[in-house]
Amino acid sequence: LDPAAVLAHDLGLANAFRARVGLAPSDSAIVTWPDPDGDDLAALTAAGLVASGRAGRARVAFHVWNDEEDVAMAAAAVTRSHRSA
Repeated sequence: LDPAAVLAHDLGLANAFRARVGLAPSDSAIVTWPDPDGDDLAALTAAGLVASGRAGRARVAFHVWNDEEDVAMAAAAVTRSHRSA
């Protein structure tokens, strides 16, 4: 695999997720945001997605095996969490 292509893929997915949930673009495939009550982490986990939470922040990361469907599922889970709050 071409490392530059993998990086472009990873960043593209991460920034697509950021755009869907209202976060600013970044140059990292790791996405974190404030989640003080753990509601987003719980929603991601309930949706069957791998995510983590530390110090009041939720975290997802995108890599070569992820695709647009993963972005859509993660964004939908976070969006549902925010609507029910």
